[in-house]
Amino acid sequence: MPSLRRVKIHQLRNVRPGCEFRLHRGLNLLLGRNGTGKTTLLQWLADALGGNLDRWREEPYHVEVDMDFAAVQGDDDDSDGEPATMHIELRNERLPGLDLPEQIDANYRAQVAKPSFRSSCTATAIVNQHQYRFHAEPMRRTLEVDKAVILDTASQGSPLWTGNIATVLIEMSIELSQVIDEPSSIHMLAQRVDAALFQGVVIPFVELLKMTRFDESLEFFRWVVNEASLYIEKDQRQQSLSMSHSSLLPRREIPFRLHDFGPGAYPNELSWNDKEFKAFLAPVVRFFRLRDAVMILPLQDKQITDAVDVYIYKGLRFLFTRRDGSIIGHDKLSYGQQRLLAFLYYLDLNPHIVIVDELVNGLHHAWITACMEQIGDRQGILTSQNPLLLDHLSFDSADEMKHRFVLCRSEPAGKHGEREELVWRNPSEREAEIFFRAYDAGIQHVGEILVDQGLW
Repeated sequence: MPSLRRVKIHQLRNVRPGCEFRLHRGLNLLLGRNGTGKTTLLQWLADALGGNLDRWREEPYHVEVDMDFAAVQGDDDDSDGEPATMHIELRNERLPGLDLPEQIDANYRAQVAKPSFRSSCTATAIVNQHQYRFHAEPMRRTLEVDKAVILDTASQGSPLWTGNIATVLIEMSIELSQVIDEPSSIHMLAQRVDAALFQGVVIPFVELLKMTRFDESLEFFRWVVNEASLYIEKDQRQQSLSMSHSSLLPRREIPFRLHDFGPGAYPNELSWNDKEFKAFLAPVVRFFRLRDAVMILPLQDKQITDAVDVYIYKGLRFLFTRRDGSIIGHDKLSYGQQRLLAFLYYLDLNPHIVIVDELVNGLHHAWITACMEQIGDRQGILTSQNPLLLDHLSFDSADEMKHRFVLCRSEPAGKHGEREELVWRNPSEREAEIFFRAYDAGIQHVGEILVDQGLW
């Protein structure tokens, strides 16, 4: 299971260069007033891990991220292996615009002279004492295994490539798999260690491609309902089905039957009940005190040819049967119910790391407890202005407290304090010790201790 362990900001908007903080493998909380960059930090982490860095394309950034992973099997099949680690460096560097003569059309000159940016990502993974280093930038990829160059080639990718960590690792695995059959000793080394890399690092990252920030309102829920889709292709000659779907559908295999797509026959909708999606829909039934719940994808379009039929299902909806037998759709749920439904769906999409903004908004305190329990052993990075969430955190030491909180502040900068800088950091050793003494006494709530110390 991957987890974020350290983040260092060299450049990101108005964050003070050099800000650095560490994260706990379990639940972490960002603390700060409004306007101190908590949502910015959550959004950047979600986009960098597996979302989409396109929204940052015209902003310079330079950020380092350290991660670790569960132990992967060693070269010796009887070995338990060692935890894998990875250091990632993401950059988006400003390039100067062209300085054109004044006789050139002013509108054209203004457009061409605009600064452009070049993105790059360098990922260095240590897996069972082997080092992989993969560097990606527009139109070029390089790959080293134990400092031996395996690949250095021009890429067919877009010159506007803005790859995040997940896409870089998948590219690295693809590039490595293309050279492992060659006979040189370097490629034999690649063949021996490729399996550990793929099993321990790349496969967990594939699921991070579904990563997004769970927002403080219903934006995520509306996005899922509108954009979740499933494409089913039927090969008429092979009489076989294949399926591709958006990253917004649950991570488990979606069942469907070949005979449902017979000659001239196809279902007008696909549906799954709470017995089939136990991790997601079963808790909904329990928390909402329902009889059952169904998730439905209606047929939106079909493309029929002599060779292949394509069926496109899109427009997710939910139907709930109450205990009195009445049926309601998700659009008739209360705000809090929609938030809880959306969060449980989000958890099913993200088995390793969750990035959540103001989870408690609209939720009854019992549901807050249920949500924290449903997070389970995932790493969580959360914000909250509500002290109810803080009481779900527990601490065994001052050091643990230090790594569970990230303090977000806005401080004056410049010679005369003429501008504001965001500062993100862990509590100091002294702050952590004072907090833990008060926490260990068991008299005050976590939120009260933080307020008394001026940390929240």
